[in-house]
Amino acid sequence: MANELQRGTVLLKELVLLMQDLSDEDVGKLFNDSNIITFLGSILNMTEYKKYPTIAAFLLANKKRSTTIAVFRYLIQQNFCFKITKDNQTGFVSPYFIQGFDDG
Repeated sequence: MANELQRGTVLLKELVLLMQDLSDEDVGKLFNDSNIITFLGSILNMTEYKKYPTIAAFLLANKKRSTTIAVFRYLIQQNFCFKITKDNQTGFVSPYFIQGFDDG
């Protein structure tokens, strides 16, 4: 188990460095719909909840995994939006999954 954790730590650091070097287009290709679902599902397999008497029991049994997903969601929500003020009105803009632009 310790070896797997060490290997995971090394792989995660390598992924961070790789992501910094990839082009925007290549990031999109790497994290296509199926890859991102597979990645997130490896952290918390949502199909497993059916094996538990309640969703709360599932989340409790997978406390660290579900917390990791919750932290991802929180960090994305808090850190990947832009505060914009125009004409004394403030709003927030954040990326949206259908927000693709052709060459723009």
